[in-house]
Amino acid sequence: MNYSHLLMWRLIVGFLSFLVVFSSCATLNQNEIKSASHKIIEHQQLLPMLDYYGERIDIIRSKTDVRGGANNEGTEDMPYHDAGFYLGNGLFYDLNGNFCLLPWYPFYDLSKDFILHKQDKSSILNSSYTISKSDSLVSIKADNKIGFTKNYEIKRSDSVIVFTKGKLMKMEFEMKSDGSYFYKRALANEDIRKTKNGYLIKKLLSKDYYTIEGNEISLANEVVVKYRDNMIEIFKKGWSKPVLKYQLLVNENSIIIYDTKFRGFKVEKEGEKLVVYKNQKLQTVYKRQP
Repeated sequence: MNYSHLLMWRLIVGFLSFLVVFSSCATLNQNEIKSASHKIIEHQQLLPMLDYYGERIDIIRSKTDVRGGANNEGTEDMPYHDAGFYLGNGLFYDLNGNFCLLPWYPFYDLSKDFILHKQDKSSILNSSYTISKSDSLVSIKADNKIGFTKNYEIKRSDSVIVFTKGKLMKMEFEMKSDGSYFYKRALANEDIRKTKNGYLIKKLLSKDYYTIEGNEISLANEVVVKYRDNMIEIFKKGWSKPVLKYQLLVNENSIIIYDTKFRGFKVEKEGEKLVVYKNQKLQTVYKRQP
């Protein structure tokens, strides 16, 4: 074999090796999923609430149409809504139709004051932040002093939470005596009415029902979440029957959420640290200060 043939052979072997490594990292570890121990750690629920922190992992991101001329049409991500429903085990469905995982909620006691350090590993330019919460203040600050500092104010009374994210972003979240809730913000009020099996939100031309019956949670005729004995299944509603999109395995130390091709996320708890992977690529590290 002459030198040029040898070089070509090495290039082919190298390329094939790259494909093997790349394909293995493009999904979660299937053997780990199949052998993982799992036990539901929070009961299923349908709890209206505010998400103060905005630290979310997108599971099903809602889209909105963009129309700006012949060459500018398409879709873009729907913005997050601060209010929504907590379903247990970190699952959250906001009022803009975004279905997410809140990675802290199953593992940290967020009712107490805390300081969290966040390292974002998802891009070449790694960044780090300190997120702190006291009884009346949430602060998010860039550690390298290059970036932003955000201070959010939380005021609570017996039935009302006032959450302020800036001079032009003040909202109220009120729990009424009949179990209904009212979300109030400039040009964006939402009346979350209690029903026999959940809640109802009336839109201009429609009604969105959020219900919990047996082991099944139905969200605005868009998403269905089914709690099995040791697994959670997530379905997207379509024109006919709901289509299985994701399965979620959870225990006291980890959450694994994956689609039918084993693509998804893993959140792993190591002491006071939470490590988030997208497929097998490290995304984010959170560490709670003792």
